[in-house]
Amino acid sequence: MALFVSPLLLGIISAKMAQNDLIGRLVRRLGFRTVNYIKTAWDWHFSRQQPLWAVVTLKDGSVVYGYYGSDSFAGDDPRDIYLEKVYKPEENGFGTTEDNRGALIMAEQISVVEFFRKGGGING
Repeated sequence: MALFVSPLLLGIISAKMAQNDLIGRLVRRLGFRTVNYIKTAWDWHFSRQQPLWAVVTLKDGSVVYGYYGSDSFAGDDPRDIYLEKVYKPEENGFGTTEDNRGALIMAEQISVVEFFRKGGGING
């Protein structure tokens, strides 16, 4: 049993530590420079899997307001993004409809993606 469980636990722990960059932060605190194994800021941000409010500005100047949560997705090539819920500005904040199933925003349309903590963004 231990022969099976030990490697499994070590794998899970090391993956979580790599995802949170625990060892990298410790080594940097000790004064060493580290090389980041994650290729792009896009990959780094979305690997953290944090639920956040998103404001996506498109190249044509229009804006999409949405929620990036556990049912959302960000591709790495192409760098498109699926927001599980989208919102529209209203007089007293933001609103959505019951049948809202999110939005897929293609990479070539995206200019800027801004993120806000849950509770600190849209209507929050």
